[in-house]
Amino acid sequence: MIGIRVDVNETIATGHFMRCLSIAQGIRNSNIDVLFISADSRTSKLAEYYQFQAIQLNTIWDDMISEVDILTKIICKYRINKLVVDSYYVTEEYFRKLSEYVKLIYIDDINKFNYPVDVLINYNAYFNLFNYSQTYKETNTKLILGPKYAPLRNEFRGINYKANEIVQNILITTGGADTYEVAVHLAKAIIKDDRLSQINIHIIAGRYSKITEKVDLKLYSNIRIHKNVKNMSDLMKQCDIAVAAGGSTLYELCACGVPSVSFIFADNQAFGAKAFDDMNLIPFSGDVRNGMDKCLEKIISNIQYYITNYEIRKQKSRAMQLLVDGFGVDRIVKDVFCL
Repeated sequence: MIGIRVDVNETIATGHFMRCLSIAQGIRNSNIDVLFISADSRTSKLAEYYQFQAIQLNTIWDDMISEVDILTKIICKYRINKLVVDSYYVTEEYFRKLSEYVKLIYIDDINKFNYPVDVLINYNAYFNLFNYSQTYKETNTKLILGPKYAPLRNEFRGINYKANEIVQNILITTGGADTYEVAVHLAKAIIKDDRLSQINIHIIAGRYSKITEKVDLKLYSNIRIHKNVKNMSDLMKQCDIAVAAGGSTLYELCACGVPSVSFIFADNQAFGAKAFDDMNLIPFSGDVRNGMDKCLEKIISNIQYYITNYEIRKQKSRAMQLLVDGFGVDRIVKDVFCL
């Protein structure tokens, strides 16, 4: 049995759960049982929706050391031999105590401290900033590093994408809440630009998006709002250019091969967005918190560059798919769980 310890709530975005879900589905496809473990019912209900067995600890999600006693009992009861942990609220003591009962796999993004675990996964494009190979040189920790391990859903595997010479569709995706209403501001900026006004704008509206309240769609026949998208890769493949907030969406766009432009509105998005920019894959347009107009101007400029450079778009598309091919889950399952 494999355990997966992850939470979803108002503070912890769904990205943590979704990448764990992708890994869990890959493990299940290898005929290995998976048990989701969470602090409360919000995550366990979500896991059960995807037909996974789930247990709630009824503990405090941001005080993980307090759950160790009850968690170790569950580990023993269900004979869990490997536990995947995905949380920024772990501590060294937490891992030390659990390591007496189970092999630990940790999914890392921020290199908070030296994790005493059996396997460390960091699939982010910026993983080399943390110098893991040197840090864990004298340990037995197995390192699973780089975008080839990006745990994407099956729909992003081996996608065949062909860049169109004429740009007709632009995708805008800004995350679940879009706190700064970037989609609203960007859509209006594109429409006002005579050079872009005839292009179709596809906006993915997250669960808490207010874009339909802010934009009168009757006035803009070329703006299309997409809610509750069931197959994200299909929508991405239909578009010639994408504008996305830094985060897991950038890896999905790479797998699809859609030439993209990024921006950020949160500190934890900065490493990824800048790494893709440094790799000359996805141009970074800035942080909206440092000035919305300035950021929008840079996004529009990058869009224009793509529109007028068909060969560049083809090159970017190929390079993106070479970096992320969508088979990251298979590699994780093979290298971590099928030993």
